[in-house]
Amino acid sequence: MYYLITWKNYYDEDWVKESDLDCNELIKKFKKKPNHIGDYYLVEFIIGHRKINDQFELYVKWKNYDHENAVEWIEYKQMVKQQMLEEYETNFMNH
Repeated sequence: MYYLITWKNYYDEDWVKESDLDCNELIKKFKKKPNHIGDYYLVEFIIGHRKINDQFELYVKWKNYDHENAVEWIEYKQMVKQQMLEEYETNFMNH
């Protein structure tokens, strides 16, 4: 699981893996809240891919996200719908 973190006293936001965070109580509190974000943090489309240390990463465009973090590298299959992955694999990864 990844969380979009807004750092205190900073404008920057980062996607951070849950295992890299040291704030268990804050995560528990967040998980108890109803989910009102809808599809705001969904991948809109896959731009490209790369392989680093035997791990694939996808370069993605986030849906409804309009600032400098609208595109970024994420771990393969992380937060991407299965149908989108299958279409991308069929069209681009097997050529």
